[in-house]
Amino acid sequence: MNKGKARLSPLPYIKHNKRRTGVLLISLAMFFLMIYSFGYLLGCTIEPFENNMYGAFSRYTLFVSRIEVGDYETTEEWNEIITPLLEEQRDRAREDLNIQDVFVVRRGYTKIYTVMGESYADVFFFDSEEEMQRFGDHMGATLVSGRMPQNPGEIVVDTMLYKNSGEDLLKSLGDGHVIVGQVECPYYVAFGSPLGIENNAMLMTIHEDKDANIVERLTDMGWDISYYDDYESSFEQFHEVTDSLSDIKIMVTSVAGVILGICVIVVLSIHIRDRHEELCLFNSIGFSSYEIYLLMLKELLICFTASIAVGVLLSFIAVAAMNHFLMEPMGLYIPLIRMTDAKMAVLMLAAIFGFCQIPVFLQIRTINTVDQIE
Repeated sequence: MNKGKARLSPLPYIKHNKRRTGVLLISLAMFFLMIYSFGYLLGCTIEPFENNMYGAFSRYTLFVSRIEVGDYETTEEWNEIITPLLEEQRDRAREDLNIQDVFVVRRGYTKIYTVMGESYADVFFFDSEEEMQRFGDHMGATLVSGRMPQNPGEIVVDTMLYKNSGEDLLKSLGDGHVIVGQVECPYYVAFGSPLGIENNAMLMTIHEDKDANIVERLTDMGWDISYYDDYESSFEQFHEVTDSLSDIKIMVTSVAGVILGICVIVVLSIHIRDRHEELCLFNSIGFSSYEIYLLMLKELLICFTASIAVGVLLSFIAVAAMNHFLMEPMGLYIPLIRMTDAKMAVLMLAAIFGFCQIPVFLQIRTINTVDQIE
């Protein structure tokens, strides 16, 4: 025969062994689906933390210099004492930083409920409507319903935050607060006018990027900063919370990959042994062991490539369904296209593909011509 023209095609085996190749393809595709969907679910917990615990701090910094307040009995008395002292610090910060966007704010918190835990969002109270509007514009907040706060205790909230918590978000703020409008914003913002019972007062300066280094600049100027929240500190806090979740993700992916890899290798070994006589026949009619190996390699490549394509399709359908029926009603925005999770699944499948070469090589070593088969 003319070996220069003859080629071993992987398609006949796949065509006549649909059950075996189908089981392999579906198994690998389901593995891709599992890894991608698991990453999406963890993202539903991690990314709301990311957006609020340090994402928003790329746009503002909170700080206060050390203040001796003295004796007081009620929150109202504390506010009366602290407000003029903070206003002095505000004016000094505006002069030192050479910007007017430094405000006295009161800070509250409200919960965000994620799939596997809770996060939080800040609620800021401003002393004037002008400062409130300046903050909203800076954060990209657009009023879509209701009105802006005008009276003490009134707040506006982001639409996604309201979906997540509804009126329950007021519980952590104390009695007397009311939602009068909703805004659309890239962050879970909530802000309004103070009622007078808020006792967490500090200074806020807004800026355009995370590299403003406000605290470092003020410290270099001699400020005795007693408390601050900025991008770097919140970034560290974020990773303290989420690193354990990332470790769980890596562990689950690795364990699942090892189990699937062992199963695939065992099943593949059985299938290859069943083809021993077929492979010996190829060798008898003039095909080398290398050409037979390339044939089996092509068969595996077709199965693995098809499984990735099917896995991508199934994963997109699954996460789109979860996003529509679970995430959107909870007010959680999670990107559907997740390249990191897709790369992890592909790398695990590539590793399994590499380990599948072991039974192939072992079987190639046993190939004889037909007349030598025992």
